[in-house]
Amino acid sequence: MEIIEFIKNLESKTISTILFLIVVVFFSGRIIIKSNKMTLELKILICLISFGTIFLIYDRLKSDTEYKRIYTNYSLTKGKILEYFVANMKDYKGNPGNSIKYTYIINNDTLENSYYENIFVEIPDDKPDLKNDFLVIYENGNFKNSFILLNYPIKNSSEFIYYQKQFKDKIPDNVFKN
Repeated sequence: MEIIEFIKNLESKTISTILFLIVVVFFSGRIIIKSNKMTLELKILICLISFGTIFLIYDRLKSDTEYKRIYTNYSLTKGKILEYFVANMKDYKGNPGNSIKYTYIINNDTLENSYYENIFVEIPDDKPDLKNDFLVIYENGNFKNSFILLNYPIKNSSEFIYYQKQFKDKIPDNVFKN
């Protein structure tokens, strides 16, 4: 019963990706089992692709779980961008490969986090003004599970208070990719 509930709570993008990857693993296994003429090198290559696919499934499930935990139990703080990298190409998951590294303060502790653009958060090719602070959303109790929200620049303290009011009851629709 817990597995069914877990699957029901996954994002639709995650479910479709996992189903595709399971089909890839299934057909790779069938090719290995059915083929007598296949060379050892090709069998090893197919096995490596299958293991890589399993890793991608795990990675997608982990990302989905972290996103859900932030979405259901979040807090806000200010953050500062340390590094903003625009790759101008696609990575192995089809994402642009853009990445960001930032710091933020929670309970007088300075934390640092970084991530690549993913299915939940966009990192645009156009760099924002790196002098500004930005809103950071994080999971209560797991402060490392966070995202800096580039569409919420903080130029003064009144903007931060305004954003806190916006987020009081729920996360606005434009925070995460739909």
